[in-house]
Amino acid sequence: MGLIKKASIKLYWDISHPCASTPWFVTHFNRDRFQLLLKFIHFTDISIPNQQQLNKTYKVQYLVEYFNKKFLYFYIPQKDISIDESMIGYKGKTPHLRQYMPNKRHSRFGIKLWCVSDSTNGYLFLFEIYKRGKDPDEAAVGHGMTYNLVFRLLRQTNLLHQGYYLGIDNYYTSPQLLLDLYLHQTTATGTVRVNRKGLPEICLKTKLKNKEVCEYRKGPLLCVAYQDGKKKPVLLSTVAKAGFTELRNRRGNLVMKPNVVALYNRTMGGLDLGDAQLYVYLSERKTVKWTTKVAFSLFGYFKQLLIV
Repeated sequence: MGLIKKASIKLYWDISHPCASTPWFVTHFNRDRFQLLLKFIHFTDISIPNQQQLNKTYKVQYLVEYFNKKFLYFYIPQKDISIDESMIGYKGKTPHLRQYMPNKRHSRFGIKLWCVSDSTNGYLFLFEIYKRGKDPDEAAVGHGMTYNLVFRLLRQTNLLHQGYYLGIDNYYTSPQLLLDLYLHQTTATGTVRVNRKGLPEICLKTKLKNKEVCEYRKGPLLCVAYQDGKKKPVLLSTVAKAGFTELRNRRGNLVMKPNVVALYNRTMGGLDLGDAQLYVYLSERKTVKWTTKVAFSLFGYFKQLLIV
């Protein structure tokens, strides 16, 4: 169904019009049986009491743990990895899960996933479903939700103290996070919001001409402000060197870019590459059950094992 797109599930078994029929489905599976299985499919034992109080995503928790285990078992990521958000399109009534992200073109409304992926080929090897509400264990640490999230994901993948290069965007990046990752032998590069604590004022207040940079280093942490047209992104890195490097842009022309920008473009974007591969053959279907949406999206991610 990911290869052959049709308007409804019933059309896969419709053989009344020879020009639009697909006999393969008729010969391999019964339509009524398929719809019954899809209607009553469950991924957990709902008779166990008080599951929802312990975990809001208990209905798919078995699948989440199973796929994460398989993703990590079958593949060892290369040195460049990234952490980003992905969306599973869904507009049903799930107030504890549904999110709105305007920058996600495929589906702006849906269930958000925190994902760790390989920046080289887009392979997803760990994910976590976002749940609204504060976690009391995280609040006790005092570093913020995104700080704790990055360390929790990296600990689950056993990637700390392994010398990996991490790419993150401004939602996660902070000077304290990058310095603490560096102490755990994990270097990181990412854009940063200008209101983060600990940023040098010289990089924020210095007026730059187009294609100029302002660089400031304190120990292993490098801060770079780069004037790119009307935009002035600020980046942090614990691995990049100061200065420029020569790269080819999309048109094939040689351009000069700061080293930290080139490194960020290399380490970031792994999830976008993986989502682009996923959406080509993803078998999506309309449903009011959020568990079905999550399950079939995970089956799509599992096909990356064959691609890689």
